[in-house]
Amino acid sequence: MPVVVGGYIFNFGGWPGSGQISTVQRATISGTTIGAWSTVTPALPLVLSDGHAFSIPGYVFVVGGYISGTGNQTTIYSTTVDGSGNLGGSWTTTAMPRQYGDFGMAVVPGAFNGYVYSMGGYTTAAQSSVYYASFAAGMLGSWATTTSLPTTLVSFPAAPAL
Repeated sequence: MPVVVGGYIFNFGGWPGSGQISTVQRATISGTTIGAWSTVTPALPLVLSDGHAFSIPGYVFVVGGYISGTGNQTTIYSTTVDGSGNLGGSWTTTAMPRQYGDFGMAVVPGAFNGYVYSMGGYTTAAQSSVYYASFAAGMLGSWATTTSLPTTLVSFPAAPAL
């Protein structure tokens, strides 16, 4: 679950082929050049793959995902990130509106606040629901529904903010 924050690219967890990991990896990024990857702390609180990550100024969020043997998750993990690419000392959690995977995400930023959207995905069947939450000062607001997708969709990526 990659995300770019300032001059750094992070990857949170994943499935390297022999089981899931909780590792957080970071490298510098400048244009098309990515520096050497290194493992940073804190690691995610559990092994996780197939979620999404996004950032707002000073914070990173790891959203949902899948845990082998447990299934899709409802947890959103967040921590601070400073200008040198250092993560805060611990992860805080909030909940997604439902337990599902293979969903799409989009972030609409403001200067330090905006909205995050979660759409489609899979629970016990493909979904068309669209949820949104506001964010400000590193905190997500309550989730609400808005206009559904015109069809059910699963397995589509996050849309980065520009």
